[in-house]
Amino acid sequence: MDIWPFFVAVLFKIVMNQSIIFSAISDLHITGPQDPAYALLLKFLNSPEVSISQEIFLLGDIFDVMIGDLPEYLSLYDSFFKKTQQLLDEKKTIHFFEGNHDFHLRRLFHRAFCQRPDLISNFHYYFDGIRREFSGKTYYFGHGDDLLSNDSFYFLYRTIIRSWPFRLLAEHLLTYQAINNIAKFLSSSFGKNRRPFDSKNEKIISHYRRLASDSFQKMKIDTIIIGHSHVMDLAKLRDGQRYINLGHGGRDKQFLFAEHGNFYLKNLSL
Repeated sequence: MDIWPFFVAVLFKIVMNQSIIFSAISDLHITGPQDPAYALLLKFLNSPEVSISQEIFLLGDIFDVMIGDLPEYLSLYDSFFKKTQQLLDEKKTIHFFEGNHDFHLRRLFHRAFCQRPDLISNFHYYFDGIRREFSGKTYYFGHGDDLLSNDSFYFLYRTIIRSWPFRLLAEHLLTYQAINNIAKFLSSSFGKNRRPFDSKNEKIISHYRRLASDSFQKMKIDTIIIGHSHVMDLAKLRDGQRYINLGHGGRDKQFLFAEHGNFYLKNLSL
């Protein structure tokens, strides 16, 4: 009797059912090192939950304006970059997703870790959402704005900021102050000011749940974990599918902790 097919099937089942512990946060919108939201980010990274997490997900708009490879960011947010390096040194995997306020940052992170190139393999930078397999389930992680395919006005804004000319400007030609001025103009014209800061906005909750339902069907996934809407929502939809929106981390002062397939919201009050 050939036992290899049986052995491979058992091994595959074990691997697919491995549980993973992770923490995730989104939309802190940190405006500067004195912003209380920056203290929340550092508290998150130093939390007991992150200390036992295997993977850490930063789901976009962590910073209200951080665009391009500008050395000013490294000095302004020195504690963040040092803590990130420490977590990578502890063999944790960190996933950083571009938002619509913090983007074109891949070279900046490489600059931050230039003295420790061995850490880069555990740091993953994403332009869009990703699919991951945990415990036999398929997860989608992302900032969430890539799901808004029916909002042409917002997609014009997203197309502008993601374009290679804008990246060229951000990385090579514009100063720190110029980047801030342009980002504030674009944001006020196309971005977050068009969405009310209402943590109980039923219209937004309903809208994003519909987007999630469509995405479940299109992408064949079990759980969606995003931000962007600024409205926190943990919902079980049809067929046991889970939709989790992390809201506005800077205002809600909460983050997601996942262990053995269970999800918990953890407080970050200072």
